Amino acid sequence: MNALNVDFTISKDVYDPEFVEKISESREQAKNEEVIRIKNEDLNEFLGL
Repeated sequence: MNALNVDFTISKDVYDPEFVEKISESREQAKNEEVIRIKNEDLNEFLGL
């Protein structure tokens, strides 16, 4: 960005650490098949619609 004369810094701490932990936990649960998977055609019944 030197051509535009703009100063900036790159930060690895863009997201809240608590949020990152929740996402990591969710990914681990999905990896271990500890989630509920619903087929599209069964979604209305699952939601009680």
